[in-house]
Amino acid sequence: MYTAKNTMNKILNTFPDFKDRYDKHVNEWDDTTGLRTIHSDIDIFFDYISDKLENDENYDYKLTFNIVEELFVNGDKEVSNAVAMMFLESLLTLAAHGNYKVESFFDYLGKESKAFCKANEEFWGIENSKFYEDK
Repeated sequence: MYTAKNTMNKILNTFPDFKDRYDKHVNEWDDTTGLRTIHSDIDIFFDYISDKLENDENYDYKLTFNIVEELFVNGDKEVSNAVAMMFLESLLTLAAHGNYKVESFFDYLGKESKAFCKANEEFWGIENSKFYEDK
């Protein structure tokens, strides 16, 4: 099970190219306040992947979204919630704002991630979503 203590190690071991950005993020926080959480860490990983999507970079999105699915499904409540809110929901928000197309990541989403995204779109009443194509 992934927890706030081991999740970022999984991400950093899988994506060593993310380490410099993550280290900068960690250094910008004043850890003496205890305010840096798994939510802020997942958010900076999302920003990293979002930049790649927005710039249409050639990247291993299959691996990326496999890890997102793994953390979402096998994370404790805190990790699963952080992945849902800070990664998946943010992914949909930026796609809705035109930063990149849903098609740029849709096929890479795992089963549970896709189900979350569909439920999120339904909640917000987005009826022209790619997530409705199975209806």
